[in-house]
Formats: sequence, structure tokens, C-alpha cells
Amino acid sequence: MFQNDRCLITHKKDGITYYGYIDKTGKTVIEPKFLNASNFQNNTAIVLLLERTEISNNAALKKPVVSYDYFEVVIDLNGNVLKYLNTEPVHITLSSNYLQNPPPITSKFISNTLLATKNRDNKWSVIKLD
Repeated sequence: MFQNDRCLITHKKDGITYYGYIDKTGKTVIEPKFLNASNFQNNTAIVLLLERTEISNNAALKKPVVSYDYFEVVIDLNGNVLKYLNTEPVHITLSSNYLQNPPPITSKFISNTLLATKNRDNKWSVIKLD
């Protein structure tokens, strides 16, 4: 389903589903890199942006030790982050054994420029999109 000339797509890598977007010609305009994503509405979408942090290096295996977190963010039609909806990252184990379904998006558009977002205490906050 196209909204704002964008349609959600998915790509599975190592058993994890990533979300991105194509345009009406079928060209990928935003690479699948999000853990979950909404359809576009008024030229913006809510996505779960994955961030990888190298914590240290395992000398024996010659590999980095990494940690994964995600943020709920609002993006524009090109995939640029417009606003972070949560200030604290949510830690996630990036393994198909642990991540069989995408994490839920906890924010919702309530108007063209306002979002309601649920915090860790299950209380709602209203955020204005600049």
C-alpha cells in the first residue's frame, strides 16, 4: 500500500526482518535497516532505528564485542531522522532466536504535527514535531 509515494518493504538477514521503503517505480528509496516501521503519513513515518556500538575487542577471536540498541524516531521521505521519540535507547539482542517478531512501535500520530508516545512507565506523553 503506497502512502506519500512510499511503500513498506522487508528484507530478512540472518533471520532478522528489516524494514525499508520503495517508491512507485519499485526503486528502493530507503534501504531496509529499521527493526519496525509504519506507513508514511503527511510525509513522515515512525521507525525503530537500530544502533550498533562496539564495546571492546575480543583479541582471541579477533572480533569486536558489540551491543545493539534501538530508538523510536520520526523520519522524512528520504529516511532522514527528524526527531527522536525516546531519549533512552532500548537494548536488544540481535539474534533470530530472541527476535522472532519485530519490537512494537509505541508512538502514534494524533495530528499532522503531534505524536503520542508511551514511556517505560506506560504513561503517554505528547510530542510536537518541529
